[in-house]
Amino acid sequence: MRIVPVGFQRGKVGKLSPYLFPQHGIRNWWYLPRNIELPEDLLLNVLVFDFGFNPGTQGLAALDTQSLVIQMQHNFLFHSLSGLSNDTSGVNGASVGFLATFYHTHKGTQRRLFQKPLSNLETIGTGRRPEIMESPYLLLKGDSLECEVKNLASPVAPATTSIQVCASGGEFD
Repeated sequence: MRIVPVGFQRGKVGKLSPYLFPQHGIRNWWYLPRNIELPEDLLLNVLVFDFGFNPGTQGLAALDTQSLVIQMQHNFLFHSLSGLSNDTSGVNGASVGFLATFYHTHKGTQRRLFQKPLSNLETIGTGRRPEIMESPYLLLKGDSLECEVKNLASPVAPATTSIQVCASGGEFD
């Protein structure tokens, strides 16, 4: 690991994720520490939990709950969340949304990442503006991350709802 300076220092820019910039724009430097420790071989990656968008995956019926588990092949530093739903069962075709709960399993012990399920309308960002976590969360090689989603669509909606939740970050060895 090495310490990477944030911002400009002798004409060099620190190695930071581009996902940090949409949330606060140029004011991001107010929210970041002066020095950030990042692994030298950090590669940007996105863990995609897909429920119905890709062929071969199943969508969710109204008020249905499903979960997917991703096993870590490398160490992963998870720093932001984004999500998407094709639900239009709300008033005037608005999206009612979904709830997402994350579970981290390390050496057989499972813990919930957040205190309660996250609403996509409040705490899960979009592709343009991912919701950046206050501090990155480390998932070690061999650990697993489970995403459980609950569709909040109206029970009268005839079609299934497709949902996708993405955990962005960087992987390293």
